[in-house]
Amino acid sequence: MSHRASTTPQALAMEQLIGRTDLLNERGHLLADNWYSSVAIAESLQQSNTHFIGTCRKSRRGLPEEVVEGKLRKSEWKAM
Repeated sequence: MSHRASTTPQALAMEQLIGRTDLLNERGHLLADNWYSSVAIAESLQQSNTHFIGTCRKSRRGLPEEVVEGKLRKSEWKAM
């Protein structure tokens, strides 16, 4: 029986970060585009003392309703 690793963007991103332990628990900042951005990744990184900044699509699972339903003007942003 073979072990199949998860290939979700979250799993791939976390696998890469875990391999680079010098990037976690250093109070650093990680920036990502909408392919790698998710609430789950942000929460995992927060537990590792790493800040996360990223763009996200409205269709991404786990986004708070206030973020999905909100309208932003040019140069506006939201934090979670």
